[in-house]
Amino acid sequence: MTAGTKVSCEATPFDGLEYGSSVTTAASLNTPPTASKLELSADPVPTIDTALLCSASGADEDNDTATLDFAWITGSNLGIGTGTTLDVAALIGNNTLIEGQEVFCEVTPNDTWEDGETQFVSTTVNYRPQTSLPTLSQKPIVATNEDTLFCIAGSSSDLDGHTLTTTFTWQDGTGVEVGSGGYLDVAALVGNGTLVEGETIGCVATPNDGLEDGVATTNTTVVNHRPAATPTLSTDVAATTNTTLTCTPNGSDGDGHGLSYSFEWINHWGAVFATDTGSTSTLNVAAHLGGNLDEGQTVTCRVTPNDGYEDGPAADVNGQVNNQPIVAPTLNNNPATTAGTLTCTPNGSDDDSDQLSYAYEWKDSSGTLFTSDTGDSSTIDISAWLGGPLTEGETVTCSVTAND
Repeated sequence: MTAGTKVSCEATPFDGLEYGSSVTTAASLNTPPTASKLELSADPVPTIDTALLCSASGADEDNDTATLDFAWITGSNLGIGTGTTLDVAALIGNNTLIEGQEVFCEVTPNDTWEDGETQFVSTTVNYRPQTSLPTLSQKPIVATNEDTLFCIAGSSSDLDGHTLTTTFTWQDGTGVEVGSGGYLDVAALVGNGTLVEGETIGCVATPNDGLEDGVATTNTTVVNHRPAATPTLSTDVAATTNTTLTCTPNGSDGDGHGLSYSFEWINHWGAVFATDTGSTSTLNVAAHLGGNLDEGQTVTCRVTPNDGYEDGPAADVNGQVNNQPIVAPTLNNNPATTAGTLTCTPNGSDDDSDQLSYAYEWKDSSGTLFTSDTGDSSTIDISAWLGGPLTEGETVTCSVTAND
């Protein structure tokens, strides 16, 4: 018999003597309910989906109320859930499901008399996109003055063949996001205190296949420690004759990089009159007197260190060009008697207020030195030199050299 066929039953009672009145009842053969229009909310389904929805419509030709029963199974017929929704993310998390696996929603209708035919609809768990490590334009060190630190995506792949995009974010050493996009203005962030020297910067590359993000990869670099210099001079006061002034940079670098130096020599008026490079710089003071330098003026050595990545801040050290001491010697007797003494007094002065010492040379009228002396003054006995270097009527000269 087919569904819907009517079946009747006639009952006639008999008491052994006669038949009673017959009674007839009828029923129709039940038509099983059906399920149709099965749909899933995602195909493929992202691994992060917490509510994959299965929907369907139930019908019954006998106008019985049709209810639907939902069950979830894997391709290997493993039951993984019931109800209209499935938490795919949780099942991925506990390894019940894996990427690329097929998931079925089976729907069974029931009209209170019997189940109808079970229907199926399926989807596949998405393969998350993957990307390799991004490349940084400056690594392992980025200069503090770098305004375009680039992050370049590595190779990406997707086993589902989806079109991929990659987004970039930037993090400081504590994991706090400090920027987004393909490049970072390190100089601006150092300038406003967001980043500091020696801090790690990470570029986080995240692939997306239009359904979900894949696992992010991170490449890092470190903000450079700018080199520093604390220069010193070989002397605080440079003599004007036969004297050199050496500037030593005394550099340091927090990253341990090798340093190079550039030097500028600056006069009292702020003008640069000499430049140099090397581990030290030496200035011939006398060569610049009367032009770039004058006695008593300040001379500055300005040092700029470089660690191969960037310049550090320039540092200055100042010295002074010495004021030459002045003498105006006098003799106590003119003319000097042949039996007396002759004393030479230097009458020295020094604009730097330095303590002076004196050297004396006594010369005859031909300019020939016949004796020398040191001290605050010098005295000769004329009679001791008569008949030798000196003769009566001859000119005697005292030459004084002061030293500060």
